[in-house]
Amino acid sequence: MQLSEFPDVIATYQREIHYLSTSIARGLKSDLAEMEASIKHKVAFDSDLKNDRQRDACIAEFKAGNDYRSVQRELEKVQDRQAELEIELERVRGMFTAAKLEARERVALAELQTAFN
Repeated sequence: MQLSEFPDVIATYQREIHYLSTSIARGLKSDLAEMEASIKHKVAFDSDLKNDRQRDACIAEFKAGNDYRSVQRELEKVQDRQAELEIELERVRGMFTAAKLEARERVALAELQTAFN
């Protein structure tokens, strides 16, 4: 990769990470929060549940349901993908730094050769 290509590659990773964290993850977290609020509302007004242990068990049962777990799994996938992109972003940044140092070294060596010739 050319030195001039690194900023665009880095920006692409940053945009994708930003998109995942803002658009998708926020939406999924919001969905989970709404589901939790709905679950707690149902449990709070269920007269059959007599104590905290029964209410906690009911909440756990709702959270084990397919809809909640599906959204939770999707959020975990998005978070995993975001972590992978952040790792790759750091790798590319490291490559960019190394490429800049190598370019500086070449310039310094060329200047040194010019000075002695």
